[in-house]
Amino acid sequence: MGRRPARPAPPVLTLTNPPTQTNTPETVTFTATATESLVIAEGYQVDDIETLTNNAVTISGGGPNLLGLTWRSAFAALGSNSYTFNDGTPVPALGFAGQNPPNVDTFYQFFATIPGKSYTYSFDYSNNTSGLGATPSLLVATARSVPEASTWAMLLLGFAGLGFAGYRARGAATSIA
Repeated sequence: MGRRPARPAPPVLTLTNPPTQTNTPETVTFTATATESLVIAEGYQVDDIETLTNNAVTISGGGPNLLGLTWRSAFAALGSNSYTFNDGTPVPALGFAGQNPPNVDTFYQFFATIPGKSYTYSFDYSNNTSGLGATPSLLVATARSVPEASTWAMLLLGFAGLGFAGYRARGAATSIA
């Protein structure tokens, strides 16, 4: 029986303690494997702020921005100080400021995709915006497809079947003894 090839890891852009920069274009490109995908941006900057402006997801090669007007968020339990702000584009910009590394604040958005098509998440990156010099910082940007509901249903059905088989096998073993 042939082995199924492993799925490639989702594309990730990681910036750890980068030099001071302003409006540096960054991109993460991925191929959709489902009808829904998401981008995730997480990070911190101690005693300063790093920002992601001009956030956009487009079909590679161009097209309309697929991101919506609202970012969802998950903030670190300690030291969170991140926020969204208006950068003059329809999609809010992201500001990361945290005081308790390695805890990160996370922003994310879901959007519709066409399986097999290539998409690009692009943004302009700035850090050390208060002029305090290089301070500890981290930014991780990821883009990936979300499994279809039917995939989750099959997974849960499979786990239920394994649980039932284990229950039956255990019941048969105790009745024989």
